[in-house]
Amino acid sequence: MNHYAHAMFGVVLSVLPVTPLFAQESSKDDPAHLSDPLASIYRTLSQQFDVSAGVRYWYSSGRINFAFANQQPGFGDPTSTLDWTGTTAHSGEAFMRLDHTPTGLFLKGIGGGGGITNGDLVDRDFVAGQRSFSAFRIPVTGSGLSYGIIDIGIQFTPAPQAAPGLKVWPFAGYHFWYDNPISRGGTCEPTDISNAFCRTSATGVLASPSTKVIGYAAQWNVVRLGIGASTPIPVVAGLSISGEVAWVPYARSDVDDSHYLRTDLGSPPNIFLRSKGSGVEAEMMLSYAVTERFGLGLGGRYWGLFSDGDVRFQPSPGRFPVSRYDQQRYGMLLQAKYSF
Repeated sequence: MNHYAHAMFGVVLSVLPVTPLFAQESSKDDPAHLSDPLASIYRTLSQQFDVSAGVRYWYSSGRINFAFANQQPGFGDPTSTLDWTGTTAHSGEAFMRLDHTPTGLFLKGIGGGGGITNGDLVDRDFVAGQRSFSAFRIPVTGSGLSYGIIDIGIQFTPAPQAAPGLKVWPFAGYHFWYDNPISRGGTCEPTDISNAFCRTSATGVLASPSTKVIGYAAQWNVVRLGIGASTPIPVVAGLSISGEVAWVPYARSDVDDSHYLRTDLGSPPNIFLRSKGSGVEAEMMLSYAVTERFGLGLGGRYWGLFSDGDVRFQPSPGRFPVSRYDQQRYGMLLQAKYSF
């Protein structure tokens, strides 16, 4: 887990002793268990701040699409494409939100990480006319992801008379995302022109299932601007729905690509992609208040970042244009939340 995730876990742990999750609940305004000076401080803070924190499990799937042109006569544009699909991951995360009730200002964040368990990578190369001459399917067998988000914003009730339970919050923030699928083994795929490697391979196998073929360490640094809203669902007491959508006006990616079988490129990582782009991120949660302070939730999340840039192949200093580099991850969230 990266330092963003550690930071968020540290923040959550630092507040937990104030009101232990499994301790008997007591009123925020009646901290009888504290000494007089501490009670006074606690009462003052509790009247000005609302704090909530919790944990989530994220079951997600991802896809990556990469295409570049080598700008050489006789080759296609794009010359090579790499397409990852179904990169399933299991992640855990901690989250926290601090609201200043007199002003509506808030600070919130998440930090998490997990493991990628499976998926597929298809690697294709093209000559002029976009006729493929090389194609392999390589299973994704593991590695991980980590991420952190921190947002600031202001919350208000836009229609206190007509919809007193409706809350809206515009926000701005920063998102760090690291994703690193590792592919091993591989088999030949059909091509438009006879695949030279597959002509000489009796089995059509690129490498044994245990052999690393491609590693793709992708790091994103993202600026996001968004809006969120929540409202109770009156048909069931304690039930509510919330959601956020964020526009990404700026996203920068740094990818260190390891082609382990390409000895002509030197030791891995041996291909370096740099790109800039934009995107969109969204999240929705259906929540149920089990008690006044503790609730459970079920929801979903989507991240999509789309960019172009250039790529360099070691040891050459030259760079080639990247016409497409997109990365998406989406899936289901399970949440447990406690309000202090």
